[in-house]
Amino acid sequence: MVKQVMILRHMDSVEQRGWEGGNSGRPNFAPPMRQTSRSARAVDRLSLATITRDSMPRIERSVTIARPVPDVFSYMDDVEREHEWQPNLRAASQDPSGPVGVGTLKRYTSVFMKKERHNVYRVTDYEMYVRVVYESTPESATQATAEVRWEQVPEGTRVIMSIDAAPGRAPKLVPGKALESATRKELERMLGLLKEVLEGG
Repeated sequence: MVKQVMILRHMDSVEQRGWEGGNSGRPNFAPPMRQTSRSARAVDRLSLATITRDSMPRIERSVTIARPVPDVFSYMDDVEREHEWQPNLRAASQDPSGPVGVGTLKRYTSVFMKKERHNVYRVTDYEMYVRVVYESTPESATQATAEVRWEQVPEGTRVIMSIDAAPGRAPKLVPGKALESATRKELERMLGLLKEVLEGG
């Protein structure tokens, strides 16, 4: 009985240390718990890297325009006039044509961070003169949700635009801070031009 216990202890010791002999051809066991731990750590690092690379805080900007809400809303709702206040827009179309509503698709080709990008947005919420929400479709270069709100104020209309975005396939290698800064500047530029066009017209 003592001899059997000693043999079992010896086998346990061999499994923990691994067989000796280097490249002798005999198996070299590794503790299973250690392998699992390494895999878990690798997955944790990958998840953290993905979250860090892909996440971007919600960006919101606003502008006050000295025009009534219906005027501002109708102008911004017209896909054929979007190039007038979106300087990087190269092409825009709407499917189906006619009045915009939930389900309407808007297709855009624009230049962002010196690269031409193609995005398709579906209207998911539409409240005339109040709020419109767009969500990009899977084939878009950037996965994002964009919201535009219109508020009546004593000076005219306050337009609030916000974007919740995660880099899609195209901007995947762009650092998060650079993407955030470029998006913020793009919003400010568009709203500034929108005010200039509507108040000057």
